Amino acid sequence: IKGGAIPAEFIPSVNKGIEKTLERGILAGYPIVGVKVVLLDGNHHPVDSSDMAFQTCASICFKNGFLKANPILLEPVMKIEVNTPDEYIGDVVGNLNRRRGKIESMRRYRAGSQKLSGLVPLMEMFGYATALRNITSGRANYSMEFFQYEPLPKSVQEEYMKKQQEHINFNFQEIKILPGNVGYLKFSSFMDASSAGPTAIAAMNFLAHTDALIIDLTDNGGGS
Repeated sequence: IKGGAIPAEFIPSVNKGIEKTLERGILAGYPIVGVKVVLLDGNHHPVDSSDMAFQTCASICFKNGFLKANPILLEPVMKIEVNTPDEYIGDVVGNLNRRRGKIESMRRYRAGSQKLSGLVPLMEMFGYATALRNITSGRANYSMEFFQYEPLPKSVQEEYMKKQQEHINFNFQEIKILPGNVGYLKFSSFMDASSAGPTAIAAMNFLAHTDALIIDLTDNGGGS
């Protein structure tokens, strides 16, 4: 920034606005990583400029640029080791493949048994202990630890985002962003109590970057 386009006291405000947006996320409400932000130019008003105004402006600018960059979701991938008797090796490998797992190595563990090593997404591992016990009649065991984050496959990400949007649509008659960066939320009369918590979180993630929020409770059966 040259020539005083943005007063020096407001440059930290820009940084603060960006950092808050990175923490609360934009896509599905998850924190944002792997980005670099450079402040090139700007403007200010002698009366209306303030710390909060520059934070909000920075947040909106980042969101607009971020969404144009085709962002992707990352998922935690685990390193897994499975010790299994030889007769179950095919079933164990097949089960891991169905969970989007990748077998990296297979070696003799002891007489009649082998050790499989590979990588598998954490989201696919729920219920694996029970599945492995059923497949091997309780004769296999496994261990896993965090390895790294990797991009979620495009088809999986699209399905996840679709479900999240459907979740919001089911519980709200209308959700949108009005001029002036104001969020608008109108509750549905058939709000599903069992999903109210997750739905509210999804809605707040969608509206996280707004400056104000209007909640409309009219014609919803008197709920609140």
